[in-house]
Amino acid sequence: MPRLYGHPHSPYTQRVLLTLEELDIPFHFIPVSLETKENLTRDFFSINPFGKVPTLDWDGFKLAESLAIMRFLSSSNRSLSLYPSDLKERAVMDQWMDYCNIHIGIPFTQLTWIEYWSKTYGVKKTSERVEPLKTKILKQLPPLEQALEASDYICGSSLSLADLSLLPQVILYDKSKIDLNSFPKILAWIKKMAERNSTKTLKLV
Repeated sequence: MPRLYGHPHSPYTQRVLLTLEELDIPFHFIPVSLETKENLTRDFFSINPFGKVPTLDWDGFKLAESLAIMRFLSSSNRSLSLYPSDLKERAVMDQWMDYCNIHIGIPFTQLTWIEYWSKTYGVKKTSERVEPLKTKILKQLPPLEQALEASDYICGSSLSLADLSLLPQVILYDKSKIDLNSFPKILAWIKKMAERNSTKTLKLV
């Protein structure tokens, strides 16, 4: 059975967990404590040389980086196509996954940490970073809003890895204290994704 090493509150771990749930792949989840820096121990470095979560162990084949893991999982299970086999369609999806991850997801994750998770873990809030992060996020959202005006999901009429990769980074937008009222299609997409069984199973909201 595949094993996934990760942290339950890491959006990068959560996007892989969503993929496993959507593909109905049985797996064993092994929590890794980032609080105690378990990811930086000798034992963990033998699993992942980067010292990061998540990490997939697929019958001895070890793979790091969440987007790479998602693509591998989807390619291994074609009963539900979350990642197209057509080269051009795949390139478009890669484009959106990279764009959303780098320009929206990363600053969103940083903002959520400052505004929400830092309190949970008792870390001092670095409030001077809040407004620059909000400005960056709001500047990058219009292309996503436009894409969701044209279709139900980021890359078309059906669920894909693009949706699963971004959702954990933005689903806590209210706790991040960012106003999405100017982006009704994004709000509707988040609410629709929150109703999926995979999202409810993982209790992302």
